Amino acid sequence: MAELTYRRHIDGLRAVAVLAVVAFHAGVPWLPGGYVGVDVFFVVSGFLITGLLLREFETRGDISLVGFYERRVRRLAPALLLVLAVTLALGALFLVPIGGEQQGLAKSTIATLLLGSNVWFAHATGGYFDAPAAAQPLLHTWSLSVEEQFYLVWPALLLLASRWAKRRGRDPDRAAAATLALVGLASLVLSIVSTQTHPEFAFFGSPTRAWEFAIGGLAFFLIRRRSAPIPLAQPLALLGLAAIAWACAGFVEGETPFPGWRAGIPALGAALVILGGEHNERGWCTRWLTLRPMVFIGLLSYSLYLWHWPLLVVARLETLGEIGPWPIAGICLLSFVLAWLTYQYVENPLRRKQYPLMATRKRAFVVGVAGCALVMGLAGGLGVWSRLGWRGDSGQAALQVMLQSMQKSRTPCAQKEPYEGQLLSDPRCDLPKAATTGRAPDILLWGDSHADALAVMMEVVARDRGQVMRIRFMPACPPLPGYSPLQRFPGEDDHSQSCEKFNAGVLAEALRLHRNGLTTVVMEAHWPAYVKTPEALRAATAALNKTVAQLTRAGLRVVLIEPKPDQRHEVPTCLARRPVVQCGRPRAEVETYRRAAREMIVQAGKVPGVQLLDPVPALCTRESCPGVLGGDVLYSDSHHLTVAGAMRLRPLLAQALQTAVPVRHAP
Repeated sequence: MAELTYRRHIDGLRAVAVLAVVAFHAGVPWLPGGYVGVDVFFVVSGFLITGLLLREFETRGDISLVGFYERRVRRLAPALLLVLAVTLALGALFLVPIGGEQQGLAKSTIATLLLGSNVWFAHATGGYFDAPAAAQPLLHTWSLSVEEQFYLVWPALLLLASRWAKRRGRDPDRAAAATLALVGLASLVLSIVSTQTHPEFAFFGSPTRAWEFAIGGLAFFLIRRRSAPIPLAQPLALLGLAAIAWACAGFVEGETPFPGWRAGIPALGAALVILGGEHNERGWCTRWLTLRPMVFIGLLSYSLYLWHWPLLVVARLETLGEIGPWPIAGICLLSFVLAWLTYQYVENPLRRKQYPLMATRKRAFVVGVAGCALVMGLAGGLGVWSRLGWRGDSGQAALQVMLQSMQKSRTPCAQKEPYEGQLLSDPRCDLPKAATTGRAPDILLWGDSHADALAVMMEVVARDRGQVMRIRFMPACPPLPGYSPLQRFPGEDDHSQSCEKFNAGVLAEALRLHRNGLTTVVMEAHWPAYVKTPEALRAATAALNKTVAQLTRAGLRVVLIEPKPDQRHEVPTCLARRPVVQCGRPRAEVETYRRAAREMIVQAGKVPGVQLLDPVPALCTRESCPGVLGGDVLYSDSHHLTVAGAMRLRPLLAQALQTAVPVRHAP
């Protein structure tokens, strides 16, 4: 029977997992799928926790849930609370309230303490305008929350199954294994389906990850009654290690749909390594995993996992992403040092009751709760601090006022996905609001989120002309019927299909509305983002020419807005960290960046009935395209215009419409 003795090869497997994750987060190019190390951790946890619980039921005839949670508190809480407190301190020193950096850190800390950071990040990072996941110092805690949620459910479920079997004279092992298999199968099906339909839930959700823990638990059942190595143990272990390595090297974040069935490759690989190393210490794979350096890193894996990501994120935010490989390597080395200190003086002593602070069960729970309350108070303090002030000195008072008064145009008219053949029906999408009752639109603004950024300015122009403007936009979807956004977003089939159907619907609406008085279509998008490869440029050019031809043949006038400048950094957070002159871009560089997209627009503009609007003269000087001009912050991020930035295009648009659109007054 498998005893719960110390298994050195599992610590070696932990080392493989944490090294893969750290390398991926550090940007090692030949490990683009290193994030699968988390899946290996899930399998290891399922194996060990199932084994501990079954061993306890076997020896005591019951499972002490209180005792189990005491061990989890000792194992997880001290190091986590220390890292959270230090991260909050770093957030107060190096993060800024602009862009929600400090506020986001405070909220994610509270979510982590409430065992729900996976839910928080699924909500806070899935939207187009949400802060990027890579800018969240506590993003990595999502996996801890998934594990903790597993710890909340699995012990009780295992206890119920074992007690039920024992009362009926059946084998508790079989009952527990059957329960685990059923839960795992249901979770796997849910993961496969939701990876396609709800990818954020699939990635962050504990119901869609439970099957990985189940694989680890079932691995324990396979070896539970064996006293000898399983057949072909060595080849299986090598195969498992190869599967993990293949996933690390072959998967690509953002391109490989994940988790779904693909997560089964590293998960099954981890299970094979565990099985192959049982009672088989002479095998090559096991000998490599049990080398002292591997075991040492495996022992530090929890603390190393906690430390490395916040340090990397804070450094990248502070340097605006301009941090080289050697500083990154230094941060990883610092993470190892902090992990060793944490393991040596916090994690290990408290788990083994070497300090009086948590020497008893009662003290363990009291200290855990008190520590959570203290860190939660620190998080609340950071949230308050982010509202009261920021780290800028008094000489930047004018800049603070500009940043705080910065406005973004956000209409409630983003087309919902998946698109099911019905354009959004909302009277607020016809502007100006007071003049739209019973009137068909004169102007249709069509595009991606950059069209939305112009909505307030367009509303002012329409009001001045006594006209009505309707906005139709879908984020990351250029107004190009027949063009697939897969050219830009590989793997996002659902978005691509929704975008293509949405554009077809808008084109049909424009042609239909022309009979009711629509005269002009204004097309705007983040054009350079969609033409980064020769193939994408050809596809976008063909789609734009075809669309313009259809609109003009129907008698509609078209205004094409040429590409705007893109900045190197998020302008607001750059302004909070750098002098104003460093938060712009040389005009020559901007012209080079937008050349291909602009040539595409200019070519389409040669068709009679098409007007071109070049925003660069309004947003740039002869030498540069600054982030701040005339006291106004022009960009809400690196490429979306603020309301003030968009208003700089108002005279140009009014002139284009004067040329393209005969004014139609309301009857």
